[in-house]
Amino acid sequence: MSVRDNLEYGLRELFFRTMKQKERDERVAWALEAVGLALGEAETLPRDLSGGMQKRVAIARTIITRPQVVLYDEPTQGLDPPNAHRIANLIAHLRAKLGLTSVIVSHDLRTVFTDCDRVAVMNEGRIVEIGPPRALAESGNVDVRDFVTGHPPEEPFDPNESKPPVPWTNGATRER
Repeated sequence: MSVRDNLEYGLRELFFRTMKQKERDERVAWALEAVGLALGEAETLPRDLSGGMQKRVAIARTIITRPQVVLYDEPTQGLDPPNAHRIANLIAHLRAKLGLTSVIVSHDLRTVFTDCDRVAVMNEGRIVEIGPPRALAESGNVDVRDFVTGHPPEEPFDPNESKPPVPWTNGATRER
């Protein structure tokens, strides 16, 4: 499916009886512009786009139906730092521009601290603390504070516990 087909899919499913092709075309153009993509990208296959552009298409596919709440699952995962920054800024911009509530699940603390008003820190499937991002760095819970500040665990890392296969490179094999 082309980018256009991906974007129109939700519109056809939700508004199959009420939305005409002209309005679908207008929504596609609006959604692509909202995420910083050119209308010319509409005829491209998603696999031919960069990772950052694919993320933006996914966001466009979500906002095209004009939801009130958007759930993001690791929106910056797999992106280089400049593209991760672009996506984080895009999420913040769309939240403000469209009045969206955004729920972001992420290990990328830069995105969390940039885009979130409140953060829930989870450990082993349970919420251990909720609060403004900056307040978590001063948490009374040492595990939360260490996670947010990037402090390593108390026990030192022993590189001898886990050795890579020999040899690690070129797929060649050697006797140990």
